[in-house]
Amino acid sequence: SEAVARILNNAIDFWFLSGLDGSRGSTPEELLSTVSVVLGDDKASCHKTVEEAYKAAIQQADHNDRVLVFGSFHTVEAVMRLLPQSQLAYLA
Repeated sequence: SEAVARILNNAIDFWFLSGLDGSRGSTPEELLSTVSVVLGDDKASCHKTVEEAYKAAIQQADHNDRVLVFGSFHTVEAVMRLLPQSQLAYLA
């Protein structure tokens, strides 16, 4: 997580962190603790679910902003379920 934050720090204005259930998942607070070493304390927020994090990102985004979703397949799948069918065509 820290290495990813270091690589993408200059490309991402704000991070919306969420955890995943399961043995390989981390809590949002664990992720924040790891990436705040690189990002500082004011460039990320924690959310209970992927869906909540995505909705918060959309609400904060300006018209010209992009919302980048990355992580595991489960993370991307959770957001794809929220998108209208018409937007999914742009992801192919």
